Amino acid sequence: MECRAGERLAKSGYEAQYATPREPGVFERLGLEIQNRLARFSFRRRRYGIRLWFAIMFSNRFGLVSMRKKAQLAKNAIDRQHLK
Repeated sequence: MECRAGERLAKSGYEAQYATPREPGVFERLGLEIQNRLARFSFRRRRYGIRLWFAIMFSNRFGLVSMRKKAQLAKNAIDRQHLK
């Protein structure tokens, strides 16, 4: 993060963690991308359940409009419960 936002962090008064920030390598980026996907999947699985998550993914992939609308309404109801 310091590689991209280091200057802005320094202007805001934060100390740099490393003297010379570095870009993540190819394998590190791949690992971060996989970790991000798994974390997003896990969050959605906990919040919406496997059944609703699968219905949304399946309807999107195969263009099933009526199934997508029903799944989206159910998802919106769950999201409304979590709004503050």
